Amino acid sequence: MRTITVAVVTLMVGLLLACRPAHKPEWQPTEQGFVDTQTALSWLALRETSNRSYADVSGDDTLAAAGWRIATLDEVRQLLTRWLPEAEGQERTDAEGYARAVDLLARMGYRHFNPASGSYNIYGMLAADDGSPPVATVWYRAENGERQYGWFVDRYVHVDRHYQDAVVGVFMVRAAAATE
Repeated sequence: MRTITVAVVTLMVGLLLACRPAHKPEWQPTEQGFVDTQTALSWLALRETSNRSYADVSGDDTLAAAGWRIATLDEVRQLLTRWLPEAEGQERTDAEGYARAVDLLARMGYRHFNPASGSYNIYGMLAADDGSPPVATVWYRAENGERQYGWFVDRYVHVDRHYQDAVVGVFMVRAAAATE
């Protein structure tokens, strides 16, 4: 009887572990941004590159010497897909996703209020595959008591390499240092 009980309990625990939600990614704050522990990439807060053009940032020897490079479209999409699942190009309303969107915007170093949409946003340029960088946007808003969020990486909205704006940064990554 004891063997059957142990087997049943083991089976139940195994089923519960298999059915639980996917493990939430972890990130560790750093002085300049955060480390995504799942990918071992350190992300530079967008405030560090706001009001700087893509051309300026990509030619910055100080950033390059510190190991920073412009994040690829796939790296940004992977980060956002894990942090805000099923939110690409969507208007989502679940409470956990909303809280995660608020947290991500805070960790990215700033947020911009867009009065036209009533939302808080981050905008970041990504590595250009055809000479002009695409832009990714993450946003959240509370409207009529409903908390909404979403994000998109629009490959068809490219900016000039010399475009700069106080609310647009450049997504930068590097391999996470052991001390971060």
